[in-house]
Amino acid sequence: MQTHASYSFSSVFNTISERNPIRCLKTPQQTFLLHFLEKIHFIVFSNKIMNWIVTILFYCLFILNSISRIFLTEKETNESLQPSDIVFYICGFRPEIVTRDDIFLAESIVCVICTLAIIFFVFVFVLKSRVHPVILNFFVALWFYFTPILIFVICNSFVQGYVLADESGLTGSTINSFIVHFLIISILGVGITLFSDTPRDITHPFLPSSTFHAAVFFLYLTLFSHTNGFYHSSNLGIFLVRSLAAFSISIYHLCSPFYRSRIMNSLFLFCTFSELAITILYILLAQEHLFGYVLISLASTFVLSFLVYFVIFPVITKKDKIHRIRNAYISGNYRLALQFLKKQKLDKINKYNMREIVFAAVNLKYDNVDSIVLHVSSKNIESYNDLFYIWSTINILEINHGEIPENIRDLAEKYSSELAHHIHDFWANVYLSNISSLPKIATRVCSSYLYQVLNLSFFVKMCPVLLTNGKLDQSIQTDIEVHRKKSTFMSFIKNTSFSDVYVFIVFIGIAAGQALILLGSRQQWNLVKYSRVFLELAKNFMEYEIYLFDGANNYQSLLNLSDNFQTILNRKNRSRAISAALSFEENGVSYEARITKFLQTMLNYHDGKDITNLTELSDFPKNELVDMIYTLNSTLSNLFSLFDKATSSGRQIKNKYTIGITCSSLGVYIIVVLIKIHIFKIRQKRVYKSFLLIPKSELDLYETHSIKGTYQFRRKHNFSYIKSNPATILSMLWTFIGILVQIWVLYVNVLFSYDDNKEIQIAIEGLTCVQRVPLWLISGVVFNEQRYHEFSAETLDQINQDGDLYAFTDCIPDTIYLLYGDSIYRSNVIVSKDYWIMVYERIETNIQEKSQSYNYLYGFYARRFMTYFASSIILFIFTVYFLRQFVKFRTVEANVAEHIMKKFGYENKLDDSNKLGKYNQYYLPINLIGVNKEMRIVFSTKKSKLKAGKKLRHLQLYDELERIIKNISEEQRPNEDVVKLPTMTNRTVLVAPSLKFTKDNKFEVNFLTILKVNDSPTQANEIENQYEKLFESVYPAFMKEKQLPITFTTTQNFLTILLIKLDGFHETSDLSKVYIRRKISQMVREIAKEKNFIFRIRETSSEIIIAFDQDNNAVGWKLVEIGSTIGKSIISLVNEYESMNFKATALLFKSKVHNMYVTHNRLSFLDFIGDIIYDAEEIIRFCVPSHVNYVSVIPRDMRAKFTTKYKNCVLRNGTNVDLYIVV
Repeated sequence: MQTHASYSFSSVFNTISERNPIRCLKTPQQTFLLHFLEKIHFIVFSNKIMNWIVTILFYCLFILNSISRIFLTEKETNESLQPSDIVFYICGFRPEIVTRDDIFLAESIVCVICTLAIIFFVFVFVLKSRVHPVILNFFVALWFYFTPILIFVICNSFVQGYVLADESGLTGSTINSFIVHFLIISILGVGITLFSDTPRDITHPFLPSSTFHAAVFFLYLTLFSHTNGFYHSSNLGIFLVRSLAAFSISIYHLCSPFYRSRIMNSLFLFCTFSELAITILYILLAQEHLFGYVLISLASTFVLSFLVYFVIFPVITKKDKIHRIRNAYISGNYRLALQFLKKQKLDKINKYNMREIVFAAVNLKYDNVDSIVLHVSSKNIESYNDLFYIWSTINILEINHGEIPENIRDLAEKYSSELAHHIHDFWANVYLSNISSLPKIATRVCSSYLYQVLNLSFFVKMCPVLLTNGKLDQSIQTDIEVHRKKSTFMSFIKNTSFSDVYVFIVFIGIAAGQALILLGSRQQWNLVKYSRVFLELAKNFMEYEIYLFDGANNYQSLLNLSDNFQTILNRKNRSRAISAALSFEENGVSYEARITKFLQTMLNYHDGKDITNLTELSDFPKNELVDMIYTLNSTLSNLFSLFDKATSSGRQIKNKYTIGITCSSLGVYIIVVLIKIHIFKIRQKRVYKSFLLIPKSELDLYETHSIKGTYQFRRKHNFSYIKSNPATILSMLWTFIGILVQIWVLYVNVLFSYDDNKEIQIAIEGLTCVQRVPLWLISGVVFNEQRYHEFSAETLDQINQDGDLYAFTDCIPDTIYLLYGDSIYRSNVIVSKDYWIMVYERIETNIQEKSQSYNYLYGFYARRFMTYFASSIILFIFTVYFLRQFVKFRTVEANVAEHIMKKFGYENKLDDSNKLGKYNQYYLPINLIGVNKEMRIVFSTKKSKLKAGKKLRHLQLYDELERIIKNISEEQRPNEDVVKLPTMTNRTVLVAPSLKFTKDNKFEVNFLTILKVNDSPTQANEIENQYEKLFESVYPAFMKEKQLPITFTTTQNFLTILLIKLDGFHETSDLSKVYIRRKISQMVREIAKEKNFIFRIRETSSEIIIAFDQDNNAVGWKLVEIGSTIGKSIISLVNEYESMNFKATALLFKSKVHNMYVTHNRLSFLDFIGDIIYDAEEIIRFCVPSHVNYVSVIPRDMRAKFTTKYKNCVLRNGTNVDLYIVV
């Protein structure tokens, strides 16, 4: 038997025939689809419990959709939800009695969900190799755990939505739904067939055993999910199609099982058997007899299905020699399958049983599986699916053998090399002082590092040996272990950010808005209920008229009218709408007063008795009766406008709240983000500019050929926040989109609420208009008034001509036109009174039925609220879930510079001393004292205070030290070199004076820094050398008592400095040298006194740096001339002492202005670090001694007058500089 190490995928790949089309593909390690499928299969394989849960739910939903018709109750309205409606909501996202609004709502929600899913699937495949592990996990959750549960709801919602096309035609909404429906079904088909091939034993309904089985399963699932809807009528053709499909798939499933698990096969067979039995029952039995027989058929088919695969299948498949290994594995007889594997001859393996043999060998961990795979890989690879199957199998075997698969190994090396490249790029730019590029590169460094940790953490799950074989850096291993062990709950609490909290607050605000809309819609629906009260009042009045005309029971009908009105009055205090309707005044009298007056008059007139003959009563209050007719007509005509006016405040509150929550949620977030960006940019500039303080000598190893010539003297330190913080920007953008979508959901609900208001208006106006028709009709009969009949006919014409009210014409029977013709166009009425009353009663019955048809709105508003509320919850969870994926990247970006210094700084050899941070000078561990020219202590370390005695604690010098300092000051020796002075106590004191020009341009000692050494002279010499390096510069006095770190800026666009290098003046032991040096300083002082547009930046023993006030009109374009004159004067003075081997070199250097800094790294306020000085000191090494040299690094700068090009020189960083000599 060949060992596992004796083959690799590359060797297997090379065995494929040259004529095979698979040769045209890329190498599998470079193929995104192979890696993607393998990762997906591993994630699904790792979630065994979740797989079983989804499997059971999927088959339960399959059965529920199949038997859903037995829960039909044949109720007429859906005013309130019934327990059976739960089933229909699970199946089709709608109640049993469906309305147009319910269908449109379900279709819209499903369409939006599917559109988002399609965008996500496309996004995943566009990313290709850059797919994040988090995105993979979400893809698996969406495809394998949500889609199987939602697929029936999605299909049913789309199919029932097409019913609207029969009524409204082919609208844009219907076309959009059809496109989305087609795309989601197409993606489902591709996905089921694509993911089906895997050598892993995964329990999932969407993972059949082969591609062909997956295609057949998809076709049957599509057919079933589009024909099983309970919304269909008892269509015999559909039932026959379902029965035939179930029968065909059952036969094929028995011959060739779809899955490798007998439990899965039994469940699928149970579904097909049940579908077959149930559709037959639908054909044979009536609805009322279905329930019991369906339950019996379910129980019997369940038992039969498990008997088939647990008892019958192992027996009837014994003679199948080709698929015996598969049949034994499906039957659960793994011992028998291993025996068959041992007897299996390699030359008997063919394309029909190749995969099932490899599958059994891998999952049963057969000892000789390597030989089988090697044989199969060299003989039977004929398709891309075969290639992936074998490739994935080899990776599994390598992991089982304790080795790292080649693809994982290559990816790990790729991540490491990318990280190393970004790190080198970062420090190379630090070396070049290109700090504008640092934030973007730093982000790439940290993102690459985090991406490496996350991906390798995923690979460690697949291949645990990756963490123990020493292939990974120790820091990476540590971070991976921390990432894997981190508690989910603690991580959730720790990573909660402002965005999470703000999104939650917005969600609460949106939910409150949804509830407010629900209350408003319920309030609008109440208007229909209130209108019924007035409709009933008009009906009671008409009954009184009829009984008055009959001459019997009219007093009782009047009492009924009075009781009804009293009921309305009782509701007045509880309803603003009713109160507004009753309080409305017409001609100075309210409706309430008119109706009350009518009732009182009639009750007094009746005096408890019926009126038997209306025509004989001359004193009957006819005018009050007529006034009541007109009052009721006016009340019904204005009813909605009165209601609407009374409830408008509620709508105004809703509108104001919607606008307020929109402006506040978006406005506050934008303001906070802008403030955060501004603060972060300030901090970012300070942090990244601190990298300029790192000594260049520490970064020499990054001076490679690849960066030569990339150093730009003209650097504008502008930081791109977007490029430097992509994760933070993406999280901000994602939060903004999440808030925007939440607001969009609210606005969609608001738009529907506007439709509610319109629908309620049509309902009330339609019902009241219809009620006014019989009002005038009966009044015309009672009073024999033709004009009343004309009023009734005009009201009916209004209903017919108004498009919104046309639907209410069904409430008016056609026979009413006969009555109009009889009463209006004939002089003698032919139609009997009973016929008039019959028409009136028919209209009243229709009004009542039409009014009751709006009862569904009460429940629909609640269902709509729950739908949008659930959508808001899902959007909130979705937004926060992805925000959490940015947390680690955002955290690193916020402290990226510190993270790089900590993780990668000089290979962990650097500390943070070069950062621009706060530091208390008082705690420096040396005896350091600062004294001003008045001999007062202005600075002292804690150590000096503790050891120098009582006087020093009161900021006074002790006598001996004071005497030494006075001698130095009185001697007026302007020498900034360190002076070493012995004391009478056998101790050594090092004194470093700081020099400056006074207002009178006098050069004097301004400040003394005293370092006391309490040890041997040898140690004193050593400290002196270190001290020389630290304090090698003297600076102006404006730095005194500044809070460190200090940043100095200028408004000038460029700066020209004169650098004079004095070779041979770095030592002060020779008094003659001191004399010459003092003469040079005196010359500089005189020049400064004479020309007030120059000032000294720095003067050391061997270097003088002079800057020019370029805003001074006396300078203008004469900088080169003036600078060269000063330089030549100093050079001439030095040349007078040629015998002492002194030389002076002058450099006029023109450069872009940069900020200069003072930091604690230089021990208090004693040193500038600036690019201009650093660059000038670098360039002067190439200058011609004893001459004035000129260099300009301003791009496209004009050549200066009186100069001639000497040479082109290359600096250490590879930059080319043109050097000119001033002639």
